[in-house]
Amino acid sequence: MSRIDKELQRISRLPVDRQVGAYRNLHTLSLKSETGNYPGHERILEALLRAEHALKGSNEPLTVFAVALELQGRHLRRGVVFAGFLNNLATVLAELRRFDEALEMRGETLATRRAALPHRDPLIADSLMNMALVLSDLRRFDEALLGHQEALAIKREGLPAGHPDIAISLNNLGTALYELRRFDEALEKHEEALMIQRAALPDGDPRIANILNNLGNALYELSRFDEALEKHEEALKIRRQSLLAGDRLTAASLNNLANVLQKLNRLDEALEKHEEALVIRRAALPAGHPLFALSFHNLGNVLTDLRRYDDAVQSYRHALKIWRGALPKHHPQTAQTLHRVARVLGELGQPEQGLPHATEALNILLYNEQFPQISKTLWGDAAEFDESVPDTLALLLELATHPEVPELPGDVITALLTYKGNADIEQGLTSILHANATGPFCVRLDELQALQAEMARLQYSADAQDLLRVQEVTRQLQQLEQQIHTDPEGARLAEELQLRMITPPAVQSALHDDEALLNLFVSGDAVYAQVLHQDGRHHLHRYAASDLEEQVAHLRLVLGDPGLLLHEAALLQPLQGLYAALITPIAGLLGLEGDLKQLVISGDGFLYGLPWDLLCAPDASGARPLLAQVSTRLVPTPRDLLRLHRLASVPGSDMNPAVLLGVQSFEEDVDSDQEAPENGAVNPPPELRSAPGRFATRSAVVMTGGTAELPRYGNLNGTAQEIGTLSSLLTARGRAVSSHLSPDASEQTLLNIGVAPWVLHFSTHSDVWDAEQTRPLYQRAERLDPRYDPAHPFSRAVVLLDGYTRRNFQGVLRAWELGSLNLRGTELVTFSSCNSGLGDMTAGRGVAGLSQAAFLAGAQRTITTLWPVLDATTPQWMGNVYTARLDGASWQDAVREEKLRMLAEEQPVSAWAPFVLNGLA
Repeated sequence: MSRIDKELQRISRLPVDRQVGAYRNLHTLSLKSETGNYPGHERILEALLRAEHALKGSNEPLTVFAVALELQGRHLRRGVVFAGFLNNLATVLAELRRFDEALEMRGETLATRRAALPHRDPLIADSLMNMALVLSDLRRFDEALLGHQEALAIKREGLPAGHPDIAISLNNLGTALYELRRFDEALEKHEEALMIQRAALPDGDPRIANILNNLGNALYELSRFDEALEKHEEALKIRRQSLLAGDRLTAASLNNLANVLQKLNRLDEALEKHEEALVIRRAALPAGHPLFALSFHNLGNVLTDLRRYDDAVQSYRHALKIWRGALPKHHPQTAQTLHRVARVLGELGQPEQGLPHATEALNILLYNEQFPQISKTLWGDAAEFDESVPDTLALLLELATHPEVPELPGDVITALLTYKGNADIEQGLTSILHANATGPFCVRLDELQALQAEMARLQYSADAQDLLRVQEVTRQLQQLEQQIHTDPEGARLAEELQLRMITPPAVQSALHDDEALLNLFVSGDAVYAQVLHQDGRHHLHRYAASDLEEQVAHLRLVLGDPGLLLHEAALLQPLQGLYAALITPIAGLLGLEGDLKQLVISGDGFLYGLPWDLLCAPDASGARPLLAQVSTRLVPTPRDLLRLHRLASVPGSDMNPAVLLGVQSFEEDVDSDQEAPENGAVNPPPELRSAPGRFATRSAVVMTGGTAELPRYGNLNGTAQEIGTLSSLLTARGRAVSSHLSPDASEQTLLNIGVAPWVLHFSTHSDVWDAEQTRPLYQRAERLDPRYDPAHPFSRAVVLLDGYTRRNFQGVLRAWELGSLNLRGTELVTFSSCNSGLGDMTAGRGVAGLSQAAFLAGAQRTITTLWPVLDATTPQWMGNVYTARLDGASWQDAVREEKLRMLAEEQPVSAWAPFVLNGLA
C-alpha cells in the first residue's frame, strides 16, 4: 500500500469535521513530495470532495475542494491530464447529485480537450457523452440530445462500423429521445444499438439485456405491448442467467415485464411478477429504499385493476410511507401514489377520505409548476408520470363536489386557486419579483430585462452584424433564464409575496369590498365554478349543462353580425340561454340580488372568449345584461389577480407620457369597407348613418389575393381620428403625449420609448396566427428557443405595426417582444383592434396572448376586444372612456359607464360590447 493510500485510510477513520482539513493538507503535501503521482492526487481530491459533501450537504458549495482543485489545475497547467481529473471528479459529483457542479466540470473538460486534441478525437466524444448524461440528469434533454448526436458522429467517423462504443452512443441517444417522448426515433436507435451489441458480444451478455430493456420501454410507450413483452422477457432471461440471484436489475426487469402484462390484462401474472420483484428488493436493498415504494405502488395498480380495492389502498399506503421518508417533500412520485389512493377511496364510496389525498397530490404537482421551477432540475416534469395535473384536478373536483363532502378545507381552496396558469410563460412573475429583489438576484433580473430588450431590438434590425448577434443573445438569455429559474432567492421572494401557492387570504386581500372572484374550470366534459368573496365566503359548484361549449360557439357565430342590437331575438336568445346555464345556478352564491357590487371573472378554456357582462337574465320586460347588475373585470388566472394587486404598490409612471400608436395603412388598394363580413346591408341607427353602409369592423384577416405566407389586412379609416381624438384630449388635460401614426407607428418607435409610459395605446390590427402558416419563417431561423417556436402562444399573438409586408416579421410585434417592454407602472395598455383579448385558450393554462404579455411586462390593466369592433364608433368610445378616467373615475367604472351609455342609446353591440377590461380596476 502506498504512503498516500495509508494516509487516506487513516484520515477516513477521523470524525467527519476533521477529515476535510486533513485531506486538504495531504493534497498540498503530495503536490510537493510526490509531484508526478497524478493518480494519488486524484484519489485525495475525490476523498476531499466526498468528505466535504458529507459535512455540508447538497446545498452548500464545496469551497475547500474548489481551492484544492484550483491548485491541482495550476500544477498541471490545466492541460489534457487535468481534464482527465475533471472528468473523473465530475462523475463523483453526479453520483452525489450535485448536477450543476458536475455540468460545469464536464464543460471545462470538454473545452480543454477541444483546445488540445484533434477535432475528432475519441476523448472529445467521451466528454460530449458524459456532459449529455449530466444534462439528462438535469432534465435538459434537448441539449443532451445534441451532445449525444455529436458524440455519435465522432465515433462513426473514427471507429469501424459495428464497434461496441457506437452502440453505447446509440443507446444513450435513444434514451434522450425517449425522455423527449420521441419514441419512434428512440426505438430506431435502440434497435441499431442492439444489432451491434448482438454481433459484438456473446449471447447472454448483460449489456444486451440493458438495450432490450430500453427497447421494451419504447415499445410500451408506443402501445406495441406484445413486442414489448417479448423484449422484456428476453432481458429477464438474460439477467436471471448472467447475474447473481436477487440482483436489483432482475427486479427491474420483473417490474417492467409486469407493467406490460398489466396492459395486456394478464393481471394475475402481472401481480406475480411484481410480488417477485418486491421479494428481491427486500433482500437486496436497505429498508425504506424508494424501489420498495415503487414495487408497492405497482402492486396497488394491479390490485386496483383486479378490483381488490382494500388491498390496493393498503399497498399504496405502504408506498406512501416509504416515499415520504425517502423523497423530497414535493416529489411528483408521491403525488402519483396519492392520486391513486384518492381514486380508489372514491371507488370505495369514501370521497371524504379520498379528498385530502387528491388535494395533497394536486398541491405537489402545482408547487413543482410554479416559478421558479427548481425541483424540475431534480426529478423532471410531472407530465412524465401517469397522472397529469389536469387528471388530478378532475379527480379533486369530482370528490370535492360529492354530496357527502362537507365544507371544503383551506388546502382544497388553495389548490383550486393555484391551478390555472402556464409556468412556461409565468417566468414573467419576475416583473413583481424585480420590484422587490435585492443583491445578486436583482442584478440578474436587470440583466434579463436588458437582454430581452436587446433581443426585441435585434428582431427588427436589418444590420448584418445585429443579425449575427441574435444567436449569441439567445444563448445568453437561455443561460440567464436557467440561473434565475433555479435561484433559491426567486423561490423565497415568490413565497414571501404569496405568488407560488395562491391562498384564500391572499386573494381576499386583492378583492375590493362587496367584490367576489368567479373562477371557472373546464375539466374534460365538466365545467365548475369556484366563488370566493372578499369576506371569505367560498362555494364550489358543478354545472349540470352538458352543451356549454356548443352554446358559446353558437353565440360567437351570432356576434359575427356587426349590426345586431341587443334586443334582437337572434342575439338575445343565446345570451339568455347562457345566463340561465352559467349565472342563474350560482346567482345566490354570488349574491347578485344582495350585496355584490363587483365581480372578477377568470374564465377557462372556451369560456375565456365569452362576453360575460353581455349575458342577459331571462326577463319578460326585455334585455337585462349582467353589465346592468354588477361591474365586471377579467383576469387570466387568480395568480394574475394577486400579482397585479402587488404591482399596484410599485411606484408608477403617472408622470410619464402616454404613447399612442395608430396604423391606418396596410394595403393601399384595400379600404376598410372591403374587410367587412359578408352579412348584407343593415339599417344603421341615426348616429351611424355617416358610416359605411355595411358596418365596417376592425375585423380579422382578409385572406384574398397575394402569394405571401402571412395574412393580408385591410386599411383602417377610423385610426387617425381615434389617435387624433385621444392626443387632443390628453394634451388639453395637461398630459404629455407621444403620438405616432403611419408611417411612424413602427416597432423601432415602440422599442425606443425608454421609460414606461403612463398609457400605451394601439389602434391597429391584432391577430392570433396559425402556427403552420408562419412555420416556414421560423424554420429559416433554425434556432432552438421557445421564442422561435411558431406554436408557442407568444409567437402566435401579434400586433401589426407599420412596415408589415406579409413576407417576414417586419411590422409584427409578437407577444414575446411586447412582454420584453418596460411597462412597470403603466396604468393601461389598450389594444383597440379586433379579437385582441383572445389567444391560446387551453383549459387550465390561462388565456395566453397580448393581455398576458402586457401584464408580464409590468402593466396593471388592459383593454382588449373579444370579437370585431366597429371602426366608425371606436374613436368616440375610446375618447369617452379616457375622459371619464381623467375626470377621476376608475378604468373599470369608465368602461362600464360607456358601455351602459351606448346600450341605452341602442347602438349595435359590436360598437361597445367587444371591449373588456382586464386586470386591476
